Amino acid sequence: SIKAKTMEKMSGKYGEFAHIAEEVCSQGLSDTTRTALTELYSSLSNLNSHARQKRQEIEYETQALRAAEKISRENQAVQGFGLLLDELEAGLILNNNDKKQHAAKDKNIERLAHAALSLKAQLEGAVDFISDGALVTQLHEYAQRVDAAEGATRLAVEAAFETLCCHSSNQDEQEEEAQREACLRAGAALGMGARLEELFALKVMRPFLKASFTPGRLDGADRGSANGLPWILSAALDFIKDRALIAIRACDRVMASPGIAVLSVDLLCRGVWSPVAHALLSLDSLFQLGSRQKVRKCYNIVFQSFLEPLSDLVHDSTEALRRLEASDDTRKLREEWNLPVYAELVKTEIISSLPMQSADELL
Repeated sequence: SIKAKTMEKMSGKYGEFAHIAEEVCSQGLSDTTRTALTELYSSLSNLNSHARQKRQEIEYETQALRAAEKISRENQAVQGFGLLLDELEAGLILNNNDKKQHAAKDKNIERLAHAALSLKAQLEGAVDFISDGALVTQLHEYAQRVDAAEGATRLAVEAAFETLCCHSSNQDEQEEEAQREACLRAGAALGMGARLEELFALKVMRPFLKASFTPGRLDGADRGSANGLPWILSAALDFIKDRALIAIRACDRVMASPGIAVLSVDLLCRGVWSPVAHALLSLDSLFQLGSRQKVRKCYNIVFQSFLEPLSDLVHDSTEALRRLEASDDTRKLREEWNLPVYAELVKTEIISSLPMQSADELL
């Protein structure tokens, strides 16, 4: 029936109902029916208009709520940034004469390093995350404080490293071991590997090498002989075991940790072997290729009697030897012992031991 069809459309889409109503009105119904339908159509039109208005109001309110929520999140982020910066500054000791001593005792050095990194990353990405110009300005006003805090964190890591690794004895207590590894991880996180390796070479290795790796101790009474090479390298190995072993092994453990090997501090290669190699390179008489026996003796002493035992000081000696062999310092040393020249020396000795006629034929 028309009524059933009309009610069905009324419960569906309003546009379709309006179309049906127009069709009904055009069929010559009574004035009473037509008036009732017209009033119903008008009422439904008003309801539809009201519904559209309400929908718009709800959309506006939703947008306002989303904007307010975004602003709230941005404010919370900036507030959290400020709190983290305050916490970092509170954990650091600035302009203190006893800074090194206190920094070494700080068990939270690794946490401070990661806080400094987090602040730098948040500050650099603030424009991408925060749309409120006032909040962005507020964040950038923190920039000077963040830079100062990061610099202070680096100084704290250096101070802790010097105390825990450069001045430590071989009495490795468990608490100090944990602090030492945390310090090395903090240095790796901040990209301070080269600086800490250089600091170790400067504070630990170079004073000993300067006193021990001298031309007088290398040659003794027989100038140019390099007879003292086994002694000075043996003394160097003993010194490393006494003064550097704990730090080297701590580095080895940190390097074995997942995800940190690439950035870790490598004291074995660059803190110990590198200064030893440079000290050897400064001894000119070591590379005077007067005889093949001297070349072979010096080469074997350095690479078999020293480098291999040095790699045995850590847990994974095979990997350690691979790194030592692959280092630039090893390459430079080998280049000084010019192998083509060594081959010519061997050839000359072989020829000189032959009868004159055979020697002439070879020449």
